[in-house]
Amino acid sequence: MKLKTLLFCMLAAVTVCSAQVSLDINDCPSPGLELNVTEYWSGQVNLDDSVDVGMAGANGSYDISAISDSGFWSETHVIEFIDPIQTDWANEHPNTNVSTLADLETDSLGDTLIVQYLYYQVTDDGCFENGISFLIDTGFIMSQNPSGNLIEVHATYSPGGHQLNTSYALGFNSMDTSFWEITLGDMYHYEQVVREINVDGYGQLNTPDGVVDVLRVQVVSFETNHTEMNGNVVESVTDTIYSFEYWGNNVGTAIAIVEVNANWDVVYSVEYTKVSKAGNGYPTSVTEINSFSYSVYPNPADTRLKVILDPSKNKTIEIYNIIGDKVWSQQAGSRETVIDVSDFQNGVYFLNIYSKGEVINTEKVIINH
Repeated sequence: MKLKTLLFCMLAAVTVCSAQVSLDINDCPSPGLELNVTEYWSGQVNLDDSVDVGMAGANGSYDISAISDSGFWSETHVIEFIDPIQTDWANEHPNTNVSTLADLETDSLGDTLIVQYLYYQVTDDGCFENGISFLIDTGFIMSQNPSGNLIEVHATYSPGGHQLNTSYALGFNSMDTSFWEITLGDMYHYEQVVREINVDGYGQLNTPDGVVDVLRVQVVSFETNHTEMNGNVVESVTDTIYSFEYWGNNVGTAIAIVEVNANWDVVYSVEYTKVSKAGNGYPTSVTEINSFSYSVYPNPADTRLKVILDPSKNKTIEIYNIIGDKVWSQQAGSRETVIDVSDFQNGVYFLNIYSKGEVINTEKVIINH
């Protein structure tokens, strides 16, 4: 740092001097990444009370450190990013390399109502949300009365929605639009998101766990949900959301998102993210990992599930429930492996086949006693 700049920083205790954060592909999510996300709801609190979003410009100072002691309501959940192949729907989203479970709803018996996965394409240019897949109980989604009839629905964003642009720097601005639609029987549904993005500052963010260098991104998001039944509009709503996003290095998403009112002076909520497990980088090609044969039957299964592997040498079989808990694991000792699933709860599971520690195939399995 030049002497003149150093003296300036020493003279003004309230001034933060920090280099502008530069973002790259390592600041996007990758398979294996696990994030702890805590959401705080304020009930509309003035900014000065517990959150300082800072000012536009260089060397800013932002503060959410007191958020956990503020008396806000809070909820913490874990987001896991995986290889799309592990979802069994990779073929529906061929241009993606990261996926995450976005929504899961079950009834009181644990039976599946809705499973929703998001699919991303991560490149040197940033992270784009490219597709969405659902496993839906048709009775629940149409009339809130579960029928036990599960169907798959897939949609592709047109164009992909920008989650992160690695060109973010002070003065960067853009308007991004993404759109997807599905038809389910007599129901037609689409969602559109338009995001006005303005990188208006950089500096240091004081969090409950320390101080980090960040870019401040001002976002205005217009989110439209439109639903029709038999050609008649049931719902068509556009919400406008105002927020500040604070982006740092090696997290995979914004470190903090502060949602505010239209005047930018009242906090509605704060979302604070910490890394609990680093990502593993990006997967090998689908062609390479599918270079062997296998079968899993019967599917749906009642009491027993058979897995045929050819070749079976150095293969491991693991079964995970819909929320990612491992419920069964075994080394494949022969061509045929028989799995007792009589004690499994009804629902959707994912059977992973591993070779030398890497997932080479995933099969979606339904247990129905």
